[in-house]
Amino acid sequence: MEHARRRCGRSCLGPGFESPRLHEKVVLRDSAPFERAAPFRLYIGENDSPPFLTGRYHPPTIGDIRGGTKAFSAGGKMGGGIRPSTNRLSDRAIKAFLAQARAGTAPKKKLFDGGGLYLTLTPAGTAVWRLKYRIGGKERLVAAGVHPEVGLADARAKRDTIRAQLRDGVDPIVARVNREASATTFAEVAAQWLETRKGDWSGIHFEKTQQAFNRDVLPKLGNLRVSDITPAVIAPVIEAIVKRGSLETASKVLQNVGAVFRFAEGKGFSRGGSNPAPAVRELLPRKRSHSQRPALLKFDALADLLRRAEGAPISPAVRICHRLIAYTAARIGNAITADWRELDLDSETPTWTIPTV
Repeated sequence: MEHARRRCGRSCLGPGFESPRLHEKVVLRDSAPFERAAPFRLYIGENDSPPFLTGRYHPPTIGDIRGGTKAFSAGGKMGGGIRPSTNRLSDRAIKAFLAQARAGTAPKKKLFDGGGLYLTLTPAGTAVWRLKYRIGGKERLVAAGVHPEVGLADARAKRDTIRAQLRDGVDPIVARVNREASATTFAEVAAQWLETRKGDWSGIHFEKTQQAFNRDVLPKLGNLRVSDITPAVIAPVIEAIVKRGSLETASKVLQNVGAVFRFAEGKGFSRGGSNPAPAVRELLPRKRSHSQRPALLKFDALADLLRRAEGAPISPAVRICHRLIAYTAARIGNAITADWRELDLDSETPTWTIPTV
């Protein structure tokens, strides 16, 4: 068969070719049926890029190519045969490759099966399936499983599924993120967020935040998918806290809920800019400015203040601190920063020595 060969660049590549390197174009000039029509072009790819033959002609059957414009990519009788574009591997070839790769004698680092699917070893020595593809002009890589847990047939099935998504214009990585986001609940994301904050917070702060989530948030939002939560879903949670008079708690809970959604965005569980918490902040009552309170000059007024403080919905630590201030007339800052070393409770007259600044 007489033929001419010449080098060409990317313009010779057909659909699906990914390598920017030069490929070889073969223009066939052989039998009369070929000369009556446009010349044929045989595109030869690299690694897993499928070779194919195109041209409009009316020859007798050659391999599995018949008249009309056809794509040749399944081997045949042209020049001794062409490797199939997909399903090139066998279990025996995989076993031999892995043995050589682990021994450091493999001639290549990737074993291609075609269609973008290949097997390789990680630096840790784990055999993994990966699939490369192009979308939007960019090459991307997606994991297809760990060998041998995912065998050759299963890896091919995943490749076919991903290729079907690409034909529909769907990015497999984006589709996977959306599936994970749709299946991830608020409770799962909140648990991960709290775990990342555990090392940065004090034990008391972590415990109080966790208690607030368990008491006020998770009973209503915990089983909901992150992608389904809207400002209207969060609003009743915050309003219930406000109704019981815990305005500061409501503000902190809403702030932490917003942090959970930002964490979800960073982990890919939700789309960027979909945080529903900031819109709910408008439901929080405005803090009223307090003027300086007058001094209590009568015991009746002081007694009334102490009784109301005892009945207020506050934590035991705040209640004891309130008593300490009332009994000693100390400043709030001194009471908050007090240290046990300042207190001498075993002496005949218990004493609190407040250090100077």
